[in-house]
Amino acid sequence: MNKIGERLRDIRKKKGLSQEEMAELLDKSRSAYARIEENGEHLPISELKKISEKLQLPIHEIDPDLGMINTYNADKGIGVIINNYHYIINVNQDAQNIDPSTLDVKIKELQDQIESLVKKIEDLAE
Repeated sequence: MNKIGERLRDIRKKKGLSQEEMAELLDKSRSAYARIEENGEHLPISELKKISEKLQLPIHEIDPDLGMINTYNADKGIGVIINNYHYIINVNQDAQNIDPSTLDVKIKELQDQIESLVKKIEDLAE
């Protein structure tokens, strides 16, 4: 079992659901759902998103690597890690204060760009 499969199993058990009930909630057969718990590491993001919506949970509770945003100081600006992708946001090195609301807007723009790219990649894979 993998970490995503383990998390799904733990979530299912905490909700008091059997594999059959979880499969029904996700419109899958019990055997298809059992494979997800066993091999969930290979689920496309779109499938994880669907599962998180059905379970009414943030996606990062199923896969902590998704939806994670971290920032750090970089030589040429502010480094941002979103879903394991690194970006440098260029800022004026002379600026003493950075408006946090501006950073939040830029981070949101990057998240939107990443979501769009992930969707395009998934569409190409189908």
